[in-house]
Amino acid sequence: MNWKKAGLLLATLGVTATVCYVSYSFVFVANKKDFEIFKEKLKGSDFYKDIDSDKEGKMLKNIHNLSKKQLTRFGELVYKKDLSDLEKKEVGILKTKWKYEN
Repeated sequence: MNWKKAGLLLATLGVTATVCYVSYSFVFVANKKDFEIFKEKLKGSDFYKDIDSDKEGKMLKNIHNLSKKQLTRFGELVYKKDLSDLEKKEVGILKTKWKYEN
């Protein structure tokens, strides 16, 4: 096998993988902008009252652990007053995945 062709193929695969990862991150992974929207929507909730600056910093630092869809769902669940057992479990899973409390 020609080493120049093999090197070119590997470089092409690396660039393609990088572009795919960046695109995926941009489209699906939550970011700082999504977190700001999340905070604005929850200003009147009990959940927002429990957030201090330290916890907010941890939330912002680990925001990439959630997808945009999960962040939206988390916002919906913490705004509700009474949750079913399944919804409480879902909130617990999302908190664990977000890792802002530890």
